[in-house]
Order: sequence, then C-alpha cells, then structure tokens
Amino acid sequence: MPITRHDVSVFVHELAIDAIHRDFGASRSILEAVDPYVRRARSEAPKATGRGAASIHAEAVLDRRQLSAHISWTRERFYMKYVHDGTQYMGARPFMIRALRGL
Repeated sequence: MPITRHDVSVFVHELAIDAIHRDFGASRSILEAVDPYVRRARSEAPKATGRGAASIHAEAVLDRRQLSAHISWTRERFYMKYVHDGTQYMGARPFMIRALRGL
C-alpha cells in the first residue's frame, strides 16, 4: 500500500517485515545489543534473595511492525515493579533507569 506525500512514495512490504521478525538472526542481534543493559539492571537491582534481579531478562517484541527489545523481570517476580516505582510505604529505587543511564 503506497503512501504518497509531495514527491516521496513509501511502500510497505508487509511480507518482508514479517520475514525479518521471523528471522532468528534479527531477534538475536537485538537481544545481543541490549545484553549490557540487562546485565547492568541485574547488578543495580536491590537484592534481598537475588531472585528478582536474576529474573531480569530481555525479549524481542514485534510491535506495530517494529522489532525491539523489552527488558523486564519475570511474571513471578512482579513485586520488582513496586521496588522500582515505590509504594506509599516504600520509596522508589529506580534501578532500571540507573542501568539505562549508566552505560
């Protein structure tokens, strides 16, 4: 489907975009690129038992035809959000932000 503005035309080749997403190499490259941030987030995370920090990982995500990486913790360690953002009883400890700024 072409989109034309002035004298520029953009053609979206959806099959090619889908092929890139399915390509293991593209996902692997993105995950390798964010690995330093994942390791830094793990080291910056508060550790009572260390399980929350150890659960921090990256996943390749296709969103609106854009392949990117999502860095987070596992569902079982949902409480890491409260550690990161804080609650009314506990101050925020934004370790993910420090990890992203630190590299």
